Parts: sequence; C-alpha cells; structure tokens
Amino acid sequence: MSLRKLLNKTKYLDYCDLELMKRAYRFAEKAHKGQKRLSGDPYITHPVEVACFLADLKLDGVTLSSALVHDVKEDTNLALGDIEKEFSAPLQKNKKYSVSFTSEGKVCFNNKTGKKVAQLVDGVTKLGEIRYYGEKGEIENFRKMILAMVGDMRVVLIKLADRLHNVKTLAYLPRGKQKRIARNTLEIYAPLADRLGMGEMKGQLEDFSFKYFLPKEYNWTKEIAEEKFRQREQYVENVKKILLQKLKKSGITPLVVEGRAKHLYSLYKKLQKYDNDINKIYDLVAIRIIVDSVACCYETLGVIHADYKPLLGHIKDYIAMPKPNGYMSLHTTVFCTEGKIIEIQIKTQKMHQEAEWGIAAHWHYAEKKESIPISKEKIAWVKQLALWQKKLASSEEFAESLKIDIFQDRIFAFTPRGDVKDLPEGATAIDFAYAIHSELGHKCIGAKANGKIIPLDDKLKNGDVVEILTSKIPQGPRRDWLTFIKTNFARNKIKNWFKKIDREKNLQSGKEILNSELKKLCRKTISQIEKERITKMLNTLPYNTLEDVLVACGEGSLLANQIIKKLFSASELLPQKTEIKKRTPAYIKKSRRIKGYTKVEVTGHDGVVVKNALCCRPHKGDKILGYVTRGQGITIHKKNCPNITSVKNKKRIVGVQWKKIKKISLVNIRIVAWDRVGLFRDIGNAMSILGINLTDLHTKTSPDKIITLNVTLEVSNIDQITKAFRKIEEIKDIINIERV
Repeated sequence: MSLRKLLNKTKYLDYCDLELMKRAYRFAEKAHKGQKRLSGDPYITHPVEVACFLADLKLDGVTLSSALVHDVKEDTNLALGDIEKEFSAPLQKNKKYSVSFTSEGKVCFNNKTGKKVAQLVDGVTKLGEIRYYGEKGEIENFRKMILAMVGDMRVVLIKLADRLHNVKTLAYLPRGKQKRIARNTLEIYAPLADRLGMGEMKGQLEDFSFKYFLPKEYNWTKEIAEEKFRQREQYVENVKKILLQKLKKSGITPLVVEGRAKHLYSLYKKLQKYDNDINKIYDLVAIRIIVDSVACCYETLGVIHADYKPLLGHIKDYIAMPKPNGYMSLHTTVFCTEGKIIEIQIKTQKMHQEAEWGIAAHWHYAEKKESIPISKEKIAWVKQLALWQKKLASSEEFAESLKIDIFQDRIFAFTPRGDVKDLPEGATAIDFAYAIHSELGHKCIGAKANGKIIPLDDKLKNGDVVEILTSKIPQGPRRDWLTFIKTNFARNKIKNWFKKIDREKNLQSGKEILNSELKKLCRKTISQIEKERITKMLNTLPYNTLEDVLVACGEGSLLANQIIKKLFSASELLPQKTEIKKRTPAYIKKSRRIKGYTKVEVTGHDGVVVKNALCCRPHKGDKILGYVTRGQGITIHKKNCPNITSVKNKKRIVGVQWKKIKKISLVNIRIVAWDRVGLFRDIGNAMSILGINLTDLHTKTSPDKIITLNVTLEVSNIDQITKAFRKIEEIKDIINIERV
C-alpha cells in the first residue's frame, strides 16, 4: 500500500529514476523490518510519507530515494558503505528504454548515484545526532543544518519533510515532548521553510505545531476562523464569478481564480497585531488569480482597480520588489461588492509554484532531467549564516543572530539613487549605513528619511528613502549605538572598531610600561632587545607575537615584571637598591592592631557620648564595661578595673562591646540612560534604600537624548556593588551600567 501511494505520485519520473526509487523502498523496508512507530504503524510508513511530500514537489529520483532510506544509518545496523554499494549496483535490462548496457547485458547506475544517495543520507543523519534537549541542543543542530545547506540544499529539504511528518504524528508522544518539538518547529524549522520560499511547507509546519505548543490559543483561533470562513465562503464564490466575467470582458483569460484560506497560526499572529479583532483581517479568505505572464498581472490589477477602489497603503508590488525569500506577486486590498473588503493576489503560474515550493523548485523534475541552477543571490544568506556560525563562539549569540538577521520580518529601504536594502523590521539608519558599507557606518553623524532629519535610533519604515549624513573628519561609531541597532552585521562592525581602537591604546600603554621597567633593570628598550630573546620569550607565553604581549601588558593581564623575567636571567639585570624599612615604635604597632575599632557599641543606648577611662586605658580585645557618668555620657573601663568592680550602684554599669567600623571604598560607575525628568531622583532613591552614598556625579547628554552619568559610590563590600547594579538596572529607561 505504501509503495503504491508513492508510485501514484511519481508518474513524472522516467524508468531509471523509478527503478532507483523502488530499489530504495525495498532496501528501506528490509532494513526497518520489525520496527514500529509509536503509533503502532510499521516504521516504513514514515520514510514513505517523507518521500511522498517531496514527490508533491516533483523532486528527482536521487532525492526521493535518499528520503526513503534517510533513517537507515541511524536506526539500523547498516552503514553508509552498505547504502553506497546498494545504489551503485547494476540495474536489470528493460527493452522499452534505450540505455547503455554493460557486457553482461545489464544497465548500470552511475557510480556517482550511490555516492550521492550516501552523502544525502549522511547529511540528514548528522542533523539529528545531537540528542540532549533544550535550546542549546536545537541551536547546535541548526548550526549543522546551515553547513549542510551550503553543501547540498536537498539535505534540508529531506529534513524539513521529515520534521513535517513528525509534527503530524505528535499525538502519540508524551505532552512534554510534544511541546518541545512544536516550539522548536515554530522557532526554527517553519521560519527556515519560509526563508527558503516554501510557503505551503511553512504553513503546515506552523499549524500542526500550533496545536500542541499553544492548545488553548489554537482552539480559540480555530473556532472563530471556522465561523468566519462559513460566512465568507459564499461571498468569495460570488466575487470569483464576477471577477472572471470582468476579466474575460477585458480580454484576459486567467488560468485559475480561486479562494485561499489563511493558515491558522498565521491568522493567530495577525490577530495579535489587531487586538484580536477578526473583522480587521482582510485576507482571512483571499482570492488568488493566476495568469500566464507578468504583463497580464498588471493588466488584471488595472481591471480590478477600475471597478473597485483600493485601500490606501494596501497595494503591494512584490513583482518589482520581491520578498527576501523570492516571493513574487501583486497584492491589493479593495472595497468589493456589498462594500466588503477583500484581498486579491495576482501572480503567474511560475510565481505560484515558486511560492509553494520555494528553493525546491530548483530541483523540479524536467523532461530533460536538468535541474535549474541556483543563483548565488538565492543562497547568499545561507553562506552568510555559515560564516557567522564559525565566527560566533556561543550558541546563544548565534541564536540571536538568526532570530534578528534571518528569520525576522523584513523591510525595504532605498538609497537616494534607488538601490534597495533588505533589512529586518525595526532596523535603524545606522543598520542601513552599515548595510551599504562599513566605512559609511563609521562616518555616520546623522540621517534623513524621505528628506527629513531623523534621530539615528528611529525605526525605518518600509519604502523609506534614506540618506546618510557623514563627517569629513572620521569620528568613528559611538558605543551607545549598540543599544539600539538591530542587525548583527552592524553590531559586529562597531564592536570590531572599538576592539581595534582599544588594542592600539593598550599597545602604546604596554610599550611605555615595559620600556620604563627595562630602562631601570637593563638600560634598554624593547626595540633594542635581540630577536632570539623575543622568540624565546614567546615560546614560554600564550601569545603569538610581541605586539600581543605588549597589548596584554597595557591591559594589565600581563605584568612588565613577568615579561622581563622571561627575557633575562636575574644575573643579567642591574642590582637594585634595597629599601631600608624604619623601625616602627611599639606604641604605633599597638595602635595599628586596633585600627578600625575606634568606637564602642552601647547596648540599648544610641547616640550617647562615649570615652575611654584614663585609669585602665582599655584597648580592642580587652573585656570591657561601661559606666554611666552623670552629664558626661559613658566611660569605658576594662572589666577587671578596680574602679568598676568597686562600684556599689550596679544600675549605672551597662554592657558594651567594641564596634568595628566598615572599611569604605570608592567605586566609579558609568550609567547610560534615556534622559527624562526624575531620573536622578530614582537613582538617588535606589542608592538610599541600600544605604549607599553618592559622593560625585558628572553628566553628559547627547543630541539623541541619551545621558551618560559618571557616578562615584561609597561601598563597604563587593555585595553592595552587585546590589547597586541590580537596583539601577531595574530603573526605567536605563540602557547600560558598567564599572570604570
């Protein structure tokens, strides 16, 4: 039954590809014999479903065969070598087809066939090798997927089809696992399918995952959508008939006029933007018109607008300006019959196929069995990701880059010359400048959008014409840009600029520090030291070059002393004068031992005058008692002092103890915040609550309404610093806080 289902979908394949696929089915069926899915179905049903989806995309025989055996290496005892051998073996002769035969009368698969199937299976297997759960594991899996995409995009097509069947069968898994897989699919796999232009794949992945990740929201969305669908169904049918008549009257014969219902998860996300008001969703059921040429698309749009007024700002030309994933179409939202609003989409058959199949269209099976070459532009973003994943050390940083630069909604902004820049939603003029050239970003001092000066942190809107204002004298980027820029590319360029500047400062500082010590110890500078000594020193330190050593010295992570010891032995250095320490008088030593204990705490009495008795002269460590002297406060005596032991009125004796004064340290911090009324008050109140004193405050305000406060705090321990940072971070409009 499984094979028959697949054969019905693959009638477009020729004899050799069909035989290759049949062989793959028999090989997989035998390998998975006795294995069951959690649903109770034979395991072979899973690879067949994966292959069936890819067959709907009209993919080639090698891809379908690889899909059928994609779990063999992972879930059976067979190795990649067995797979390669199986698909390199000769094929029996068939008289119906004109093919090349061996001397034994058998036709051979090309040896490359076995290798290619094995490579694709290996690629899919590697994507699933990480078994630990959680976001980190999923991100690492995605890093592997990016590399696989650069190697052969079909690996990812198989993996997406594999994930689609898995989310369709989530009902048989435990609740926790259902939610984890559903969330991962919504965050990574569905956006990836969208970025590859596979609209139908994306919609199905989202809808099946939505059901398990947000079950309450899913049921609510489904309920209101079904009710609205029923109301709109007959209306859409009537509009289709009217449009068809109008188009034919104008000499346009569309290939298809049909209704297209919005996917549930897409509807849910859109409802969130419109206060859950479904009446504001105009594309709940849209009308799709497919015509035979681009010119006909625009003619159709003209016919529609001649009779139905479009909503202002709701005409989108994705033909002239395709989406980043390659999607092309004309979209218009019009006041249609009965005064109701409806969205109409107009595209060619090729545009429609690419919207459904996306990148898979490049392997769409043709009669000549030639795949369409993928342009560099189509996969430029994939190669960019591959580069990032090598550069970014942490998985968290890589995940953030993905979510912002690749999977976020996009906007288009124009240069004054009309060049288009594709940016993530929320991007600023700074992101735009760096998207053009890093040097332009470094020189940016302001920006105009549509001819008007805008703040650099303003979010650009779709269609903005942006002009970057620069300084003739390069000033470099500002650190506060990092608080509002959106793209990972701009962020890395700015960080690298500051790293370079800081390195140069540390290099100069390191030279000065080291030369100062060298002059004292050997009357030389670093430039006068023999290369052999430098090489020997580098072999004993974790640095590659002398410049790295000097930078480390300037940073303070390597002391000049340590460098000199690696360069010279003790006998090679000049003798240094020994500092003679003066003998400290005994009474001073004694007073130093009690440093910090200059006050006495009186039990039950605050703010009273306290003084030491001259008779016994108590010091820290002595057991003490206090004696209340009328009009003179409390006098402190040693506990065994005769004058205290002979007191008859014991009520005048009070308990006392030495009170240690906390050591006070001054800490300088820098606070960056949005300037507003009450900011200083909020910071002062926060420190007052913690018992921390502010001793100094300097401020500087930028034209962008960002204020920098350099503050000096009096603290007694490291915990107070930590608490101060946490308290300040909780204050509204705080951007950044750091020690300086």
